[in-house]
Amino acid sequence: MTYILQDKTIIEFVRPESVARVVCLPRSDGNGIYPENRYELFYYTQEGWKSLGSKIATDYFVDYENVPTGCLYWLRNWTTGQEERVFTVDEDGEIHFW
Repeated sequence: MTYILQDKTIIEFVRPESVARVVCLPRSDGNGIYPENRYELFYYTQEGWKSLGSKIATDYFVDYENVPTGCLYWLRNWTTGQEERVFTVDEDGEIHFW
């Protein structure tokens, strides 16, 4: 069995195989949240950017506590990534990148 993605052969099995898990990691510019990467979350005030601290991700998300609401945020990836974008979070928890 052959699996084809974007007109290129990616995986070819000679005989039937059992697959226990499939993880899809889309191509990106390295600005997602990745385990073992170091992140720092900032929020903007009248005095400028304030840090909520630096953390190492242990999963594909980073939890921060005591985050002020209604701010402009910036999640900095100190390990990789160069095209970071500021974002806001609306009343419904939806994230909007600017």
